[in-house]
Amino acid sequence: MTMPNINDFKQYEAMIKEQLSQELLPELRPYLEQGAMGEQLRHPLIYQVPLINNGAANHLYKFKVAETQRALKESNWTKYIWLHERPYRIEAFIEIADKMKDRDYWQFLVAIWSDTENAWQNLAQWQRLFNSDRPEKKHLMDEEEFFYYQKLPDTVTVYRGCQRGVNEKGLSWTFDKEKAKFFAQRLKKDNSIVIQATVDKKQVIAVLLGRNEQEAIINGMTSIDTWWDV
Repeated sequence: MTMPNINDFKQYEAMIKEQLSQELLPELRPYLEQGAMGEQLRHPLIYQVPLINNGAANHLYKFKVAETQRALKESNWTKYIWLHERPYRIEAFIEIADKMKDRDYWQFLVAIWSDTENAWQNLAQWQRLFNSDRPEKKHLMDEEEFFYYQKLPDTVTVYRGCQRGVNEKGLSWTFDKEKAKFFAQRLKKDNSIVIQATVDKKQVIAVLLGRNEQEAIINGMTSIDTWWDV
């Protein structure tokens, strides 16, 4: 086994010292904030909580800027979107949506939706995007999901795990009451509830069967049948 050369350690040490001595780039400074874990950087391309060090953030930022510009020139929408940090991918999608083919629009939209963890923060944007009149909307679903959707009755019962008075009317519901209960309990809030609603099939934008969540994206929710504390 080859032992590391002492010069390698010295070069690494010098690199770290140089990174620690750098000032944060002007483009990143407006996104720096103080949090419980110290300084945090929340930029669309750089999301470090806590901030590792200025030099590392600067280096990664420059790399991502160059790669996003290359992705735009190459019309590489996958690369462009996923170079952005998770909370900002919907914004990246909106920037390039008009350049996409219809099928790509729907497939990228549902991929970002399935990956997001803060849909409630962009609810109006999600509603607008899902309600686009672009054709080929069936491509929100794969073949199995589209077959499931076609077999739905005219009215369906759906459930949602949420917080009372906070986010009852979100887009994400499930056909599985126990799954809704799981999501409600995961919140670990005193006002966590499971709600039940009956909706018309035409209000179901898509059925997503991945991750075993039996998810239904519901548009135009108007009333709730009943709810339970969890």
